[in-house]
Amino acid sequence: MEYEIVVGLEVHCQLSTLTKLFCSCANSFTHEPNSHTCPGCLAMPGALPVLNHSALEYAIRASLALNCRVDSFCRFERKHYFYPDLPAGFQTSQLQHAIGHNGYLLLAAPDGRKKVGINRVQLEEDAGKLLHGGKGTSGIDLNRVGSPLIEIVSEPDMRSAAEARAYLELLRQTLMYCGVSDCNMEEGSLRCDANVSVHPKGSGVFGVRSEIKNLNSFRALESAVQAMAAELIRRSEAGEAIRQATWGFNLEKGRLYEMRTKETARDYRYSPAPDIPLIPIDPDWVETIRSGLPELPAERKLRMVGELGLSEHDAGLVTQDKPTADYYEELAVLIESPKEAANWVINEVARELNSRSMEITDFPIEPKTLADLVGLVRTRKINLPTARQVMAMIADGDEAKPGEIVERDKLGQISDGGAIKDELENIVSANPIQAADIQGGKHATAQWFVGQLMKAMKGKADPAAVTQAVAERFGLPPEAFQKKKK
Repeated sequence: MEYEIVVGLEVHCQLSTLTKLFCSCANSFTHEPNSHTCPGCLAMPGALPVLNHSALEYAIRASLALNCRVDSFCRFERKHYFYPDLPAGFQTSQLQHAIGHNGYLLLAAPDGRKKVGINRVQLEEDAGKLLHGGKGTSGIDLNRVGSPLIEIVSEPDMRSAAEARAYLELLRQTLMYCGVSDCNMEEGSLRCDANVSVHPKGSGVFGVRSEIKNLNSFRALESAVQAMAAELIRRSEAGEAIRQATWGFNLEKGRLYEMRTKETARDYRYSPAPDIPLIPIDPDWVETIRSGLPELPAERKLRMVGELGLSEHDAGLVTQDKPTADYYEELAVLIESPKEAANWVINEVARELNSRSMEITDFPIEPKTLADLVGLVRTRKINLPTARQVMAMIADGDEAKPGEIVERDKLGQISDGGAIKDELENIVSANPIQAADIQGGKHATAQWFVGQLMKAMKGKADPAAVTQAVAERFGLPPEAFQKKKK
């Protein structure tokens, strides 16, 4: 029997506000445990909550970016459950009257764009963190208690693990673009729970769902959904009863483990938060926030494909985050070539960033400086290997301009055909076996001579002139230097 997979995601995103949701404690949990707490976030008797205005604004901004409807008011409720890292015995959250409703994201699909609905975007407070030590001891760090979160609840519109991953990737991009969170999954700023069910294809009746908790990477999400679907299909085919349950997932072992039967909304005994009045939301304020939204990643990618002529692949890479997209567009204007700018950002800038474990926001080479460097390559004053050398020097702190570095360190490209041919003859004389191989029909060896010649000239030779010299020396056609496609 063929089965259909149904996936819905609940994504928790920590907002990048300075203070917590209902008190003035610092919104930071990387410091000494329990160093950012007060009577309010510790739920001491008599302490009253005061809503963080910035958190509300960020939640509205995220809702608008996700195409949600924002009503004229919202309301907070208490979600009751008892756990050591929740001192109040309840979480202040939203259910019936959340910030955003009925939104969507459009995913790239083979036949166009697929719409994934977003049920709601709710504003809520985070819980603390259990710290498990040796010898069976545990501690509780309450720095995170009260930190502002938005929970983004999708509709069950995804039909594969790959779609779930694509949705989470686009959601993370969108939240980062609108500046509400750093969405650092390794540090827990973005966490995901996946609800998975299966049913016979064509039945139209969803199966019993299982929830996988605390997935903190795209790979973990995709692997967990695949494993959960396979387990549910196995149980269905074996005639086993499937109950609503909560699962954990060990990515290293690729293994699911059942944690407990799944609670329902009734189990949480939601009730209106008595200390927090209904919160009015001014429609004019909402429109002001909407007008301040940046161009979002999906739309920016489409524009770059349509207006700038980039491929889907290249547009996806340069729009992976807003700082990269901004850097790319500034460079594209300066050198007046969108495709060439994309090549430099995707290849050369990315290489330099990766080698330094650096984000582009910290990259010391401004687009104007890189444009000057591109100009030197274009006019064949230097070649690409030398350009990489100059980039590294500037990134290391050399404050001279690219042209000044080239002139100062005598890095200019050697285009003198005579000098190149003389050096080639020296290499041929020293390597008669390889030269004989070419004469015997092994034309691929010619590329080896190109490499040796570039090495002998310390990478400063004009690659085109080197290739031409080798071709003329052995009487080879240009095709001999083209790499064969695998």
